[in-house]
Amino acid sequence: MDAPTKAFFAAEVKGANAMCFDCGTKDPQWASCTNGIYVCLECSGRHRSIGVHLSYVRCIWMDIWKDRELAMMHFGGNQRLANYLDEHGPKDWRKLPITQKYDTKACIAYRQQLKAEIQSGAPAPQKPATQKKAPPPAPQKKSSMFDLFDLDFGDLIETAENIMDSGLTPQPTKQVEAEIQKPVRSAEKQRQLDLAAAELKRLQAQAKIAAPLPVSCAVEAAKPHVMPQNPAVDIWGDDMWD
Repeated sequence: MDAPTKAFFAAEVKGANAMCFDCGTKDPQWASCTNGIYVCLECSGRHRSIGVHLSYVRCIWMDIWKDRELAMMHFGGNQRLANYLDEHGPKDWRKLPITQKYDTKACIAYRQQLKAEIQSGAPAPQKPATQKKAPPPAPQKKSSMFDLFDLDFGDLIETAENIMDSGLTPQPTKQVEAEIQKPVRSAEKQRQLDLAAAELKRLQAQAKIAAPLPVSCAVEAAKPHVMPQNPAVDIWGDDMWD
């Protein structure tokens, strides 16, 4: 196979053409140039059994291709034939075996239409876009104790550091919390405390008035000594016995 043919199929075998038209197998290596579709190796053997007038198969990487055969592949394609059969073919054409599918009136008319378009010299129609289905939502994973083994090594280290930080941080005890909290006094309790404080001040003032003032030792020594008017007679003195 020459380089231009290889480049042609490298550009064509994409999207819907990257799967077998009949069974959906990926990366088909054969093609039915009369129908302009790509098929797998197993389905290509069944195409050979129905006759070249219904399907003429060629290998897309080994055989030598003619220009009109490449034109049939370029104007055709898996998606275009599928859209045509959906509109004109039998409703259950996907369930039909290969031996019956390509002998239907819709397939015969489609092959004639491809040949007429190529002979007219008109440009190839634009390739129909394949409809992509939205991916199903990812199932929600239930958390369990075994999720620890699914953590990344960096996440595991960060989790361990957070646990160590929480363990080293001192937590306030109930006693400390009780000391920090200030007692809330009611108005009646506050009034009783105020009355008690006033009564205590009054008693302290009375005690200061009643108590004698202290006299220092120097003042006591400076007082004059006063003799009594009738001194007592010492009967035991020496004068009484002379």
